[in-house]
Amino acid sequence: MKGDDVTNTLGFCVRSSAWVGVLCALATGGTCPAAAPILHFGSEPLRQQLVTSEKTDNNPNPLLSNAIYREVPRQMVMLVAREEFGLSTRDEALLEPVNRQSEHFFRLDAPAWFHKSITLKVSHRGEEIYACEVKARPPSIESVYHAADRFYAQSRAPLIKVFEEAGYKRKADRKAAESTPLPDQVGAWLLTMDHPTQFRAVREIHRLIREEGESAARLSGLVRGYANLSQLTMYTFDARSDAFAARALLYSERLAALAPDSPESGWSAAYMSTLIGYPTWTIKAMKAAKELCGADGEPPEWAALVDAYSRYQTGELTSVAIDEEHPLRGLAALLWFRASMHSNSFSVMAETGREVMRAIPNCLWVVDALAERAGVSYGHMIHRYAPRAHAEQLAHVLADWPGLPDEAAGLVGGRRREPHARQPRGDRQRVDRRRRR
Repeated sequence: MKGDDVTNTLGFCVRSSAWVGVLCALATGGTCPAAAPILHFGSEPLRQQLVTSEKTDNNPNPLLSNAIYREVPRQMVMLVAREEFGLSTRDEALLEPVNRQSEHFFRLDAPAWFHKSITLKVSHRGEEIYACEVKARPPSIESVYHAADRFYAQSRAPLIKVFEEAGYKRKADRKAAESTPLPDQVGAWLLTMDHPTQFRAVREIHRLIREEGESAARLSGLVRGYANLSQLTMYTFDARSDAFAARALLYSERLAALAPDSPESGWSAAYMSTLIGYPTWTIKAMKAAKELCGADGEPPEWAALVDAYSRYQTGELTSVAIDEEHPLRGLAALLWFRASMHSNSFSVMAETGREVMRAIPNCLWVVDALAERAGVSYGHMIHRYAPRAHAEQLAHVLADWPGLPDEAAGLVGGRRREPHARQPRGDRQRVDRRRRR
């Protein structure tokens, strides 16, 4: 059985209207005041927009299919709407319900052209109200970072004006002190490698920013949270992994603009580069952070793991991942498994995966990666894993989560159990006997 046949993160959500409602609510970055309008953002259907044109002598710059280039400018528009105007957004790329007939509907077109440029066009009520072009050379790695830097620098002020002219009122600028830290609970959530917990972390950080203002630590938390979501949703059927990667890139730019001399900017950029799949940039960011930190500065606890992964030094990752009491166990396990995927050995990856699943039992990305390369594995355990993990997340991760929509909150409850609890030996023996009969 191949990975396509196995229920994966989004595949199971599509089959469950409950999970579609939950994830649509979680992806928006928190709830806004009821009086605030909700902006709807749509584009050309994915299947039409993400078709690579053929490169010929007469067409040297064909249209690229890489979703990340489309998502950087699209998410830039939504970042301005959320952070500068305090508005809630609905994004078609995340399968959120979008009302194209609403007066608050905006169409975003952002084609990327091979070795040429990335363009952005914003339309409202049938009229184009903003256009921007960033010279880049996609699909090179540098072009992703260049696009995030340029779109943030060039588009932020014009987009603010565009929304103001469309009738939206910009919120008061309330910046918190740069030293305002993240709550300990949110920091723990960011190190818990399952996607509902990551949604909870970024929603809470958005709430803190909305109510109290920005700080370097809060923006760094958004960078890390969206980078985690990009990693953990990598095998979904839509563009959400790229959308979350784009958000991580743009919040990294926002952090650099807010606190250019803060080591927080460099550390979070290093983390982001690793999680969204550009580890060579991690080394550059780590070097910059160490220079800003100085000889007496203390890096974050997780920095050593990110540095080890960027250099493919898996010994430290392994030792932390198998330590049941270590607070960084989840992150170490995820990075250890990612490193095993570069070994080109299915047996190494499968055996690493077995250990990693003990450390992060609700990380469906590991399940999907194993299914993609090794089929159902371990006596069909992978085949049964995703539905069980989703059920446990409904019962445990979401159980004490305030602010869920009614249709999602009503699903939480029922008989609870410890995640992946072992069946008593006697019960297993009785099951085995029934199967033999």
